[in-house]
Amino acid sequence: MLSLINYFQSENLIELGTSIGLNTLYLSKGMHVKHLATFEGNPDLAGLALTHFKAFSKDGIQLVAGDIGYTLPEYLEKADPVDFAFLDAHHTAEATLRYLAMLMPRLTERSVIVIDDIYWSAGMTQAWKRITEDHHEYLYLDLLKMGVMIRDKNAPQGYYVLSY
Repeated sequence: MLSLINYFQSENLIELGTSIGLNTLYLSKGMHVKHLATFEGNPDLAGLALTHFKAFSKDGIQLVAGDIGYTLPEYLEKADPVDFAFLDAHHTAEATLRYLAMLMPRLTERSVIVIDDIYWSAGMTQAWKRITEDHHEYLYLDLLKMGVMIRDKNAPQGYYVLSY
């Protein structure tokens, strides 16, 4: 993911599903990252993540604790446009599609969305299938564990499965 963040020179990142914050710390290493907002619904995990951010002196990370269904729309109303989003929370079709719908209007013209665990369950597989059918202006990369949506007028549109 860091290669995508650096290649697209992503500045404003959103991560849904902080957990203990280790992936958040990794995302924050992007060369052009100006702001990283990460969302966690579990207060115990959010507290542990904050501990990790302090241990690594990462003051530029904004942790938003609480139900993402409520905190994400409130955040997006005031936030700068998003050019990179990582969806790794509530691995259900309903939640994934709802969060994506919230993010879509706030994306830049050159943006990347990574959705984790696209084949984790039948529901997530259905959600990924629906996403790839509904949004034709994207390049889709199916990495077997995660799906990548790239919105860039210079990128080809289509669906590619990358097995490695």
